[in-house]
Amino acid sequence: MAAAQELALVVGVSSACRAMAVPRSTYYRRLPGRPMSSGEEAGDAASRVAPKVALRRSPRALTENEEWQMLALLHSERFMDRSPGQVYATLLDEGQYMC
Repeated sequence: MAAAQELALVVGVSSACRAMAVPRSTYYRRLPGRPMSSGEEAGDAASRVAPKVALRRSPRALTENEEWQMLALLHSERFMDRSPGQVYATLLDEGQYMC
């Protein structure tokens, strides 16, 4: 893989992979500093760990309390066998707007 990386600097990744008979996906998968997926070998795990990035919540997202209320409604006996779309339509027909 090191040879393919050196050659890629000169002729480009696609040409280097073709010349070395290495799939481009494998080339990119083995790059240092790349996060590992669940099916990969551990190898050099320390250099492949992705940095933690805090995910921002959308300003339009339900609050935690509203989310729990909706889940309780969806799991209630009345709506347990219906899809969320059916529950939404039923509640709209009754004049209730939940979220």
